[in-house]
Amino acid sequence: MLLGLVVGLAIAIRWRINFSQNLMPGNNGAYYLVQVRSLLEDGRLQLSAPPFIFYIEALAARLLLMLRAGSSVDCIVWACKGVDSVLPALAAVPAFLLAWALSYTRTRPLLPVLTVSLFSVLYFPALLMTGDFHKNAAGMVWLLFFIYLLYLSLKQQAKKHYLLAGLFLVLTGLTHQGPFGVALLLLLVVVAIPAFAGMTSPPRKRGSLLSGQMLRQIAKLAAIAVILLLPAAAVLYFALGSLSARQLVNVVPWPTGFFQRPMLFAGGRVFGGPFNMVNLGIVTVIAILGIILLRRRWPTLPQSDRTLIAAATLTTLFLASPLIGLRYSGRLLLMAYAPAAVVLAFLLTSLDNRPARLAVAVIALVLTVTLSAGILWDGRPASITEPAYRELHQMVGLIAEPKKSLVVARHGLEWWAAWVLAADVAEAYRVDAETISKYPAVFYLQQIADMPRFGPAGPGGQPFPEAQAPAEAEVVFQGRYFRLAKTSAR
Repeated sequence: MLLGLVVGLAIAIRWRINFSQNLMPGNNGAYYLVQVRSLLEDGRLQLSAPPFIFYIEALAARLLLMLRAGSSVDCIVWACKGVDSVLPALAAVPAFLLAWALSYTRTRPLLPVLTVSLFSVLYFPALLMTGDFHKNAAGMVWLLFFIYLLYLSLKQQAKKHYLLAGLFLVLTGLTHQGPFGVALLLLLVVVAIPAFAGMTSPPRKRGSLLSGQMLRQIAKLAAIAVILLLPAAAVLYFALGSLSARQLVNVVPWPTGFFQRPMLFAGGRVFGGPFNMVNLGIVTVIAILGIILLRRRWPTLPQSDRTLIAAATLTTLFLASPLIGLRYSGRLLLMAYAPAAVVLAFLLTSLDNRPARLAVAVIALVLTVTLSAGILWDGRPASITEPAYRELHQMVGLIAEPKKSLVVARHGLEWWAAWVLAADVAEAYRVDAETISKYPAVFYLQQIADMPRFGPAGPGGQPFPEAQAPAEAEVVFQGRYFRLAKTSAR
């Protein structure tokens, strides 16, 4: 009943964010509309991406169409909003089960499971994904299920747990590269910890770094890693052609790429602005407290517990590291709450001092509720207003061959252009000459009034740069909100 209440509350909050406006919330909301429409009409994604969330939303839209709930446009919008409201709320389930499993033999489970469950779905990075990052939010659900089942695999070593952990690792990879990369990092650390512990502990015999038991444990963990990774790699590779070989290889960037232009040497700036800086501080404190308690409890903890907790702690610290480059820091920080939830569960189940345990729970709940209230107050507005959206429809007839045309626009606006104008799109600050040369007609869409106050620094910050048309471009539309200019290779 407690779990049902947490999931219901999370669904209600996300439902309010998504359905409190007619447009899709966030900067990337319309991206999902474009992908689902392409699946329904053409049977393929318009833009190459991990496909799983789009198939779920397309199935929901198809069911609404079969029930004649509304027009095709309405059903796609309602399906995307509905799935994004319900699916991410299910992250409370694995968080609940993990906290219950950790607390089963050490303390009464009510406080840990309640705190960790609420933290996993209402902590503000999770709510920041609502309407904006459907793939990432769904991937976090599968990531938390994977962590829980990986823990059971380490603890009970049953084949069913290995297989289920492998299944959720596959689902994570089919949903979003970010959570998949976090899952791989966590798995790598889980395998490495016994080896490191064996090398740093006194050997049983002179000249032997690792005991026979430790070697068997490392071999067993390595076998688990192979069992989990092989089906994940196979499914990703053959995922209906939705992932190119280059994307597959780049699921986790090369290590050097993570540390280009680090936050520490960029004036403390981070994608997402002040909210994400607060997030960095919170998850780092949780990880540090986890390290302190883990060091004290290490000799008495079961191998499965200390391996998972140590891996979750190190993963949290990596995702929140100020040495991470600005390009990756925002998304990595948004996902740090998943391994931090594991560490929080450990703190709440292993602190012997009852006042200290209660203080950690109260602080975690207060921070979760207070910071989430700021997200709800903001309301996650769309990247354009409804009057601007209506003006976009006035341009529909101006693009004679949408399938052969490219529209260049500000990040966030390009998805609405793709949804309304049905043309290929490119982000203004990423498009290159090679891409432009592939199209006989290129349009530059620039917003000239009522620009959103959202950009790389988050809400209220400098917006993403608008598209700038070449001097020779012909202005084909000039309205209150937009200017559309055209260049032609013919």
